[in-house]
Amino acid sequence: MNNRAIVTILVYIAFWGYGNISIAQISADYKSYTIQSEDNTLSDIAEKLGSEDFWQPIYRANSDIISNNGFIEEGQVLTLPAAVFQSKEFIYHSSNKGNTSTNPTDKESKEKQLEQFRSAFKSLVNKEKQNQEQSETSPQQDPTLELGGFVLDETRSKMGRDFYNLFYQHWEAPQNASNFTITISEQPTIGRGSQVTIKLDYNQIFSARLQPRYEYIETLSKQAVARSQQAVQQQASVKNQLIGY
Repeated sequence: MNNRAIVTILVYIAFWGYGNISIAQISADYKSYTIQSEDNTLSDIAEKLGSEDFWQPIYRANSDIISNNGFIEEGQVLTLPAAVFQSKEFIYHSSNKGNTSTNPTDKESKEKQLEQFRSAFKSLVNKEKQNQEQSETSPQQDPTLELGGFVLDETRSKMGRDFYNLFYQHWEAPQNASNFTITISEQPTIGRGSQVTIKLDYNQIFSARLQPRYEYIETLSKQAVARSQQAVQQQASVKNQLIGY
């Protein structure tokens, strides 16, 4: 099975997991919440739980694990105080409390989704098998040409996400460049702002400090795109020269 099929299968799996992510976010007693990858701030979590005002009691209840600059990390488990889970605005207050038994309709729906996923997965595997059989009887191509480039987002704040979105908006891979991965990551710094880093495969090619000004972030993202395109082009040239030998 080639890389393209593996990536497609992983997308199916990720989609299936996302459809059931709420099960892992909130504990059975509604007293704790596990931070997810899409949670950038406490306000995001508060709105998800029913009210944007929840962020203050959540912060007070978890001030020992939340840094002063407000950064939160995926996988952290936050304690939900009574001011949240006993509030009438709490999203689980009316829909889930007092009904801990399994809802037959929900169970049937999940089983139906699971069956659809299995069917789609089986169809994908069969299609890939057919493509592989056809490729074995057709002229062989260079497998390095099958996989293009990826731009991965490992940012953690709204500033970082804005930088990634602007970078991706302006990004265009150089011609004849393939099999590369650009990773945009972010780390908090002392005071306001954060440090954004770009790696081409495993080599760092750009690093700068973000500031909470959109115009500045946009300008910085364009500079990062230009530097990244240059690095990708140089890497592609080296690979082509090696192939020539």
